Amino acid sequence: MNADEVRRLGGTRSWSLIPADPMGSTIRRLVTDRICVRNHFAFRPGLEASQADLTKAKSLHRRSFERRFPMLEDVELEYTWGGPLCLSVNDGALFGRRSDGVFEAVGCNGLGLSRGSASGKLIAEYALGRDNDLIRQLLNQPHPRSLPIRPIADVAVTAAIWMKEFSAGAEL
Repeated sequence: MNADEVRRLGGTRSWSLIPADPMGSTIRRLVTDRICVRNHFAFRPGLEASQADLTKAKSLHRRSFERRFPMLEDVELEYTWGGPLCLSVNDGALFGRRSDGVFEAVGCNGLGLSRGSASGKLIAEYALGRDNDLIRQLLNQPHPRSLPIRPIADVAVTAAIWMKEFSAGAEL
């Protein structure tokens, strides 16, 4: 943001908001006078996003930005991006030692920074033979449930995402 936009926004120079609903928007204001918006999910098992996916994501980012910052309606989104996110149907994750001896901590279900960091620390401790309540909790969490076969999975997951985004309402 330029100096005028920063003045119009006002407030503290750095903050973060997480949504009450997991499908809602995460908003961050950086000390570099940038605002980051995270929202919207799409099922892409091939890990490829089309130009239409990117266009839709940018539109949803813009809508979310304008809802929250009407005083900045003329601010352009300099960048918009997306990336893979590991989600499971039942919020399950993999944590522990596999049968081949490899230690794994996989499946943060949209909580990558916090859950990923904590799981990484705890899997390292587990690999060193340590034990604590958090490690036991992760060892006892449900494993991810399998999806139905494609194309049933494509329709089912897309519909589930749409329903969750719809129920998130203004959080998006």
